[in-house]
Amino acid sequence: MEKITLNVTGMTCEGCVKGIKSALESYDGVKSSDADLDTGTVLIEFDPGVIQPSAVEQAIVDAGFDITA
Repeated sequence: MEKITLNVTGMTCEGCVKGIKSALESYDGVKSSDADLDTGTVLIEFDPGVIQPSAVEQAIVDAGFDITA
């Protein structure tokens, strides 16, 4: 398993946090995710043999949020 932390903009409430978590954890290979509204970050634990980091990022974008550097 690997972990990545992404800076995500557009999270404004706990509903956004739950939406991101739900979207990410619906993908095979994503073990867990933890979105932090205060810091604007999302920590994702995933299996790189099943899902690539780019697909994890795309899942967040598809859920309606943006990723920043």
